[in-house]
Amino acid sequence: MTPMRSWSVGVFYDAIKRYASILLITLVSFIFLITILQLFIQAEDKKIEALYALKLADHANNLKSQLNSELNALIYLSSGISSFLSAYHHELETQKVELMLATLYKDAKHIRNFGIATGYQMRFIYPLAGNEKALSLDYRDLPDQWPLVKKAIDSHGAVMAGPINLVQGGSALIYRYPVYIHDEYWGILSTVIDKDSLLKEIFDQHWNEGYSIAVRVKSDTKSQANLIFGESSLFDNPNAYITTSTVPSGAWEWAVMETKKSNSSLVYLAKLMAWIISILISGLLFFILKDRKNLE
Repeated sequence: MTPMRSWSVGVFYDAIKRYASILLITLVSFIFLITILQLFIQAEDKKIEALYALKLADHANNLKSQLNSELNALIYLSSGISSFLSAYHHELETQKVELMLATLYKDAKHIRNFGIATGYQMRFIYPLAGNEKALSLDYRDLPDQWPLVKKAIDSHGAVMAGPINLVQGGSALIYRYPVYIHDEYWGILSTVIDKDSLLKEIFDQHWNEGYSIAVRVKSDTKSQANLIFGESSLFDNPNAYITTSTVPSGAWEWAVMETKKSNSSLVYLAKLMAWIISILISGLLFFILKDRKNLE
Protein backbone atom coordinates (compact mmCIF):
# COMPACT_ATOMS: atom_id res chain seq x y z
CA MET A 1 0.00 0.00 0.00
CA THR A 2 1.42 3.38 -1.02
CA PRO A 3 1.86 6.13 1.62
CA MET A 4 -0.79 8.27 -0.12
CA ARG A 5 -3.34 5.43 -0.18
CA SER A 6 -2.54 4.51 3.43
CA TRP A 7 -3.03 8.13 4.45
CA SER A 8 -6.41 8.35 2.62
CA VAL A 9 -7.70 5.18 4.28
CA GLY A 10 -6.57 6.41 7.64
CA VAL A 11 -8.36 9.72 7.17
CA PHE A 12 -11.51 7.85 6.12
CA TYR A 13 -11.46 5.63 9.22
CA ASP A 14 -10.80 8.63 11.45
CA ALA A 15 -13.82 10.38 9.93
CA ILE A 16 -15.98 7.30 10.49
CA LYS A 17 -14.94 7.14 14.15
CA ARG A 18 -15.41 10.85 14.63
CA TYR A 19 -18.90 10.96 13.08
CA ALA A 20 -20.11 7.46 14.04
CA SER A 21 -22.82 8.75 16.35
CA ILE A 22 -24.01 11.23 13.72
CA LEU A 23 -24.10 8.53 11.04
CA LEU A 24 -26.11 6.29 13.37
CA ILE A 25 -28.62 9.08 14.12
CA THR A 26 -28.87 9.82 10.40
CA LEU A 27 -29.46 6.14 9.53
CA VAL A 28 -32.13 5.75 12.22
CA SER A 29 -33.80 8.96 11.02
CA PHE A 30 -33.78 7.70 7.43
CA ILE A 31 -35.31 4.35 8.39
CA PHE A 32 -37.95 6.09 10.51
CA LEU A 33 -38.88 8.54 7.73
CA ILE A 34 -39.06 5.98 4.92
CA THR A 35 -41.12 3.62 7.10
CA ILE A 36 -43.63 6.34 8.04
CA LEU A 37 -43.96 7.55 4.46
CA GLN A 38 -44.35 4.01 3.08
CA LEU A 39 -47.04 3.20 5.65
CA PHE A 40 -48.86 6.39 4.73
CA ILE A 41 -48.65 5.58 1.00
CA GLN A 42 -49.91 2.03 1.62
CA ALA A 43 -52.85 3.34 3.64
CA GLU A 44 -53.78 5.80 0.89
CA ASP A 45 -53.34 3.08 -1.75
CA LYS A 46 -55.77 0.84 0.14
CA LYS A 47 -58.30 3.68 0.24
CA ILE A 48 -57.92 4.17 -3.50
CA GLU A 49 -58.28 0.42 -4.11
CA ALA A 50 -61.45 0.34 -1.99
CA LEU A 51 -62.94 3.25 -3.95
CA TYR A 52 -61.91 1.57 -7.21
CA ALA A 53 -63.60 -1.70 -6.18
CA LEU A 54 -66.71 0.21 -5.09
CA LYS A 55 -66.83 2.00 -8.45
CA LEU A 56 -66.55 -1.28 -10.36
CA ALA A 57 -69.15 -2.95 -8.13
CA ASP A 58 -71.58 -0.08 -8.74
CA HIS A 59 -71.07 -0.28 -12.50
CA ALA A 60 -71.45 -4.09 -12.49
CA ASN A 61 -74.66 -3.85 -10.45
CA ASN A 62 -76.09 -1.34 -12.93
CA LEU A 63 -75.30 -3.70 -15.79
CA LYS A 64 -76.82 -6.68 -13.98
CA SER A 65 -79.95 -4.68 -13.16
CA GLN A 66 -80.33 -3.65 -16.81
CA LEU A 67 -79.84 -7.23 -17.99
CA ASN A 68 -82.34 -8.58 -15.46
CA SER A 69 -84.87 -6.02 -16.66
CA GLU A 70 -84.47 -7.16 -20.27
CA LEU A 71 -84.61 -10.87 -19.35
CA ASN A 72 -87.66 -10.38 -17.12
CA ALA A 73 -89.52 -8.82 -20.04
CA LEU A 74 -88.72 -11.89 -22.16
CA ILE A 75 -89.71 -14.25 -19.34
CA TYR A 76 -93.03 -12.41 -19.02
CA LEU A 77 -93.72 -13.14 -22.70
CA SER A 78 -93.00 -16.83 -22.16
CA SER A 79 -95.40 -16.94 -19.21
CA GLY A 80 -98.12 -15.45 -21.42
CA ILE A 81 -97.57 -18.06 -24.12
CA SER A 82 -97.60 -20.82 -21.49
CA SER A 83 -100.97 -19.60 -20.20
CA PHE A 84 -102.33 -19.61 -23.75
CA LEU A 85 -101.12 -23.17 -24.32
CA SER A 86 -102.62 -24.36 -21.05
CA ALA A 87 -105.99 -22.89 -21.97
CA TYR A 88 -106.14 -23.98 -25.63
CA HIS A 89 -104.05 -27.17 -25.73
CA HIS A 90 -107.06 -29.19 -26.96
CA GLU A 91 -107.59 -27.00 -30.02
CA LEU A 92 -104.22 -25.73 -31.15
CA GLU A 93 -104.88 -24.51 -34.67
CA THR A 94 -101.77 -23.52 -36.57
CA GLN A 95 -103.27 -20.22 -37.73
CA LYS A 96 -104.37 -19.24 -34.21
CA VAL A 97 -100.98 -20.10 -32.70
CA GLU A 98 -99.08 -18.23 -35.40
CA LEU A 99 -101.28 -15.16 -34.93
CA MET A 100 -100.62 -15.16 -31.20
CA LEU A 101 -96.85 -15.62 -31.66
CA ALA A 102 -96.74 -12.97 -34.41
CA THR A 103 -98.42 -10.44 -32.09
CA LEU A 104 -95.88 -11.06 -29.32
CA TYR A 105 -92.94 -11.19 -31.73
CA LYS A 106 -93.80 -7.82 -33.28
CA ASP A 107 -93.60 -5.95 -29.97
CA ALA A 108 -90.71 -7.91 -28.42
CA LYS A 109 -87.04 -6.99 -28.43
CA HIS A 110 -84.12 -9.38 -28.83
CA ILE A 111 -86.32 -12.35 -29.87
CA ARG A 112 -84.99 -14.44 -32.72
CA ASN A 113 -87.90 -16.85 -32.72
CA PHE A 114 -90.43 -18.70 -30.57
CA GLY A 115 -90.68 -22.49 -30.61
CA ILE A 116 -93.39 -24.76 -29.19
CA ALA A 117 -92.74 -28.48 -28.82
CA THR A 118 -95.49 -30.95 -27.97
CA GLY A 119 -93.92 -33.82 -26.15
CA TYR A 120 -90.31 -33.60 -27.29
CA GLN A 121 -90.84 -32.64 -30.93
CA MET A 122 -90.91 -29.09 -32.31
CA ARG A 123 -94.38 -28.39 -33.72
CA PHE A 124 -94.63 -24.60 -34.09
CA ILE A 125 -91.94 -22.01 -34.92
CA TYR A 126 -92.40 -18.30 -35.47
CA PRO A 127 -91.10 -16.81 -37.65
CA LEU A 128 -90.61 -19.90 -39.79
CA ALA A 129 -88.43 -18.16 -42.39
CA GLY A 130 -84.80 -19.00 -41.64
CA ASN A 131 -85.76 -21.55 -38.98
CA GLU A 132 -87.13 -24.36 -41.20
CA LYS A 133 -84.39 -26.79 -40.14
CA ALA A 134 -85.57 -26.68 -36.53
CA LEU A 135 -89.18 -27.61 -37.35
CA SER A 136 -90.06 -31.20 -36.39
CA LEU A 137 -86.74 -31.80 -34.61
CA ASP A 138 -86.76 -34.06 -31.56
CA TYR A 139 -84.84 -32.73 -28.56
CA ARG A 140 -83.77 -36.23 -27.64
CA ASP A 141 -81.75 -36.32 -30.86
CA LEU A 142 -79.73 -33.24 -29.85
CA PRO A 143 -77.04 -34.35 -27.36
CA ASP A 144 -75.84 -30.78 -26.75
CA GLN A 145 -79.34 -29.49 -25.92
CA TRP A 146 -81.15 -32.46 -24.42
CA PRO A 147 -79.57 -32.36 -20.90
CA LEU A 148 -80.91 -28.87 -20.16
CA VAL A 149 -84.24 -29.63 -21.82
CA LYS A 150 -84.55 -32.68 -19.58
CA LYS A 151 -83.52 -30.58 -16.57
CA ALA A 152 -86.35 -28.12 -17.28
CA ILE A 153 -88.86 -30.95 -17.65
CA ASP A 154 -87.72 -32.83 -14.54
CA SER A 155 -87.58 -29.71 -12.37
CA HIS A 156 -90.92 -28.31 -13.63
CA GLY A 157 -89.06 -25.00 -13.93
CA ALA A 158 -87.52 -22.65 -16.44
CA VAL A 159 -83.94 -23.01 -17.66
CA MET A 160 -81.71 -20.48 -19.39
CA ALA A 161 -79.36 -22.22 -21.82
CA GLY A 162 -76.59 -20.94 -24.00
CA PRO A 163 -74.87 -19.73 -25.88
CA ILE A 164 -76.07 -22.66 -28.01
CA ASN A 165 -75.23 -23.41 -31.63
CA LEU A 166 -78.63 -23.65 -33.27
CA VAL A 167 -79.67 -26.34 -35.74
CA GLN A 168 -80.83 -23.62 -38.14
CA GLY A 169 -77.49 -21.79 -37.85
CA GLY A 170 -76.08 -19.14 -35.57
CA SER A 171 -75.72 -18.96 -31.81
CA ALA A 172 -78.28 -17.80 -29.25
CA LEU A 173 -79.50 -17.93 -25.68
CA ILE A 174 -82.60 -20.05 -25.15
CA TYR A 175 -85.14 -19.65 -22.35
CA ARG A 176 -87.04 -22.92 -22.00
CA TYR A 177 -90.27 -23.24 -20.05
CA PRO A 178 -91.98 -26.64 -19.63
CA VAL A 179 -95.77 -26.72 -19.89
CA TYR A 180 -97.61 -29.01 -17.49
CA ILE A 181 -101.35 -29.59 -17.73
CA HIS A 182 -103.00 -31.22 -14.72
CA ASP A 183 -99.51 -32.03 -13.41
CA GLU A 184 -98.67 -33.97 -16.58
CA TYR A 185 -95.93 -32.91 -18.95
CA TRP A 186 -97.44 -31.58 -22.19
CA GLY A 187 -94.61 -29.83 -24.02
CA ILE A 188 -91.97 -27.17 -23.80
CA LEU A 189 -91.80 -23.57 -24.92
CA SER A 190 -88.50 -22.16 -26.25
CA THR A 191 -87.83 -18.45 -26.50
CA VAL A 192 -84.71 -18.03 -28.63
CA ILE A 193 -82.95 -14.80 -27.67
CA ASP A 194 -80.73 -12.91 -30.09
CA LYS A 195 -77.59 -12.77 -27.95
CA ASP A 196 -75.87 -10.08 -30.00
CA SER A 197 -78.88 -7.77 -29.93
CA LEU A 198 -79.38 -8.20 -26.19
CA LEU A 199 -75.73 -7.68 -25.28
CA LYS A 200 -75.30 -4.75 -27.64
CA GLU A 201 -77.98 -2.88 -25.72
CA ILE A 202 -76.63 -3.90 -22.30
CA PHE A 203 -72.99 -3.21 -23.13
CA ASP A 204 -73.49 -0.09 -25.21
CA GLN A 205 -70.07 1.43 -25.98
CA HIS A 206 -71.03 4.93 -24.83
CA TRP A 207 -72.42 3.73 -21.51
CA ASN A 208 -69.44 1.46 -20.86
CA GLU A 209 -66.70 3.66 -22.26
CA GLY A 210 -63.50 3.13 -20.31
CA TYR A 211 -64.50 -0.35 -19.08
CA SER A 212 -63.59 -3.88 -20.12
CA ILE A 213 -66.41 -6.37 -19.51
CA ALA A 214 -66.73 -10.14 -19.83
CA VAL A 215 -69.62 -12.48 -19.00
CA ARG A 216 -69.67 -16.27 -18.91
CA VAL A 217 -71.90 -19.06 -17.71
CA LYS A 218 -70.75 -20.00 -14.22
CA SER A 219 -69.67 -23.63 -14.16
CA ASP A 220 -66.83 -25.87 -13.01
CA THR A 221 -65.28 -26.17 -16.47
CA LYS A 222 -64.50 -22.47 -17.16
CA SER A 223 -64.13 -23.37 -20.82
CA GLN A 224 -64.27 -20.98 -23.76
CA ALA A 225 -67.67 -22.48 -24.65
CA ASN A 226 -69.13 -20.88 -21.50
CA LEU A 227 -68.19 -17.38 -22.63
CA ILE A 228 -71.14 -15.13 -23.44
CA PHE A 229 -69.42 -11.79 -23.97
CA GLY A 230 -65.92 -10.29 -23.89
CA GLU A 231 -62.54 -11.93 -23.38
CA SER A 232 -62.17 -14.90 -21.02
CA SER A 233 -58.70 -13.68 -19.95
CA LEU A 234 -60.37 -10.81 -18.07
CA PHE A 235 -61.46 -13.27 -15.37
CA ASP A 236 -57.79 -13.94 -14.54
CA ASN A 237 -56.87 -10.26 -14.28
CA PRO A 238 -56.20 -9.28 -10.63
CA ASN A 239 -57.58 -5.78 -11.25
CA ALA A 240 -60.97 -7.08 -12.42
CA TYR A 241 -64.03 -7.05 -10.19
CA ILE A 242 -65.73 -10.48 -10.26
CA THR A 243 -69.40 -10.92 -9.42
CA THR A 244 -72.32 -13.21 -10.29
CA SER A 245 -75.95 -12.84 -11.28
CA THR A 246 -78.69 -15.45 -11.22
CA VAL A 247 -80.57 -16.63 -14.29
CA PRO A 248 -83.26 -19.31 -14.40
CA SER A 249 -81.71 -22.51 -13.02
CA GLY A 250 -78.17 -21.16 -13.20
CA ALA A 251 -75.82 -18.23 -12.79
CA TRP A 252 -73.65 -15.93 -14.89
CA GLU A 253 -70.24 -14.71 -13.81
CA TRP A 254 -69.13 -11.14 -14.57
CA ALA A 255 -65.70 -9.51 -14.78
CA VAL A 256 -65.54 -5.71 -14.92
CA MET A 257 -62.39 -3.60 -15.08
CA GLU A 258 -61.46 -0.06 -16.00
CA THR A 259 -59.49 0.06 -19.23
CA LYS A 260 -56.87 2.31 -17.63
CA LYS A 261 -56.27 2.11 -13.90
CA SER A 262 -55.07 5.62 -13.11
CA ASN A 263 -53.71 5.14 -9.59
CA SER A 264 -50.97 2.57 -10.42
CA SER A 265 -48.45 5.09 -11.77
CA LEU A 266 -49.26 7.53 -8.96
CA VAL A 267 -48.42 4.92 -6.33
CA TYR A 268 -45.02 4.20 -7.90
CA LEU A 269 -44.33 7.93 -8.17
CA ALA A 270 -45.31 8.46 -4.52
CA LYS A 271 -42.96 5.67 -3.40
CA LEU A 272 -40.10 7.18 -5.41
CA MET A 273 -40.77 10.61 -3.89
CA ALA A 274 -40.80 9.05 -0.41
CA TRP A 275 -37.26 7.70 -0.96
CA ILE A 276 -36.01 11.02 -2.35
CA ILE A 277 -37.54 13.02 0.53
CA SER A 278 -36.15 10.61 3.13
CA ILE A 279 -32.65 10.80 1.62
CA LEU A 280 -32.71 14.59 1.40
CA ILE A 281 -33.96 15.11 4.95
CA SER A 282 -31.52 12.54 6.35
CA GLY A 283 -28.65 14.11 4.40
CA LEU A 284 -29.58 17.58 5.63
CA LEU A 285 -29.73 16.27 9.21
CA PHE A 286 -26.28 14.70 8.82
CA PHE A 287 -24.66 17.95 7.67
CA ILE A 288 -26.37 20.00 10.41
CA LEU A 289 -25.16 17.60 13.13
CA LYS A 290 -21.72 17.42 11.51
CA ASP A 291 -21.35 21.20 11.50
CA ARG A 292 -22.46 21.41 15.13
CA LYS A 293 -19.89 18.79 16.11
CA ASN A 294 -17.15 20.65 14.25
CA LEU A 295 -18.12 23.89 16.02
CA GLU A 296 -17.94 22.13 19.34
